[in-house]
Amino acid sequence: MLSVRLAMPHRIISFTAPLLLGGSVALGLPAVSPAPAGANGMAEMVKAICLGAFQSEMDGAGKVAPAGMADFACGCVTERISNGTSLDEARSTCKLLTAQRYPLRGGRP
Repeated sequence: MLSVRLAMPHRIISFTAPLLLGGSVALGLPAVSPAPAGANGMAEMVKAICLGAFQSEMDGAGKVAPAGMADFACGCVTERISNGTSLDEARSTCKLLTAQRYPLRGGRP
């Protein structure tokens, strides 16, 4: 597991993510290169970690996300965290908003 701590204004956010072989963070994306410095780079890192967690959760539930769902959910989380919301509150709020916008029915056929 890889633990990441992001220092944002007035807040430190910690994430834990599984590692792929070779040490790349398992994000469901190509290996992530270091993010640019500054708040924008941190927001990109938060979104990348969120996308990986989102895909893992969908896979675990046996569901396929409709187009745009992952970007909506992770954009929501990233925006809220960037504005000072706690990770747990951002995750909870955005999960609800995403479920309302993208209702999922059943698992894979």
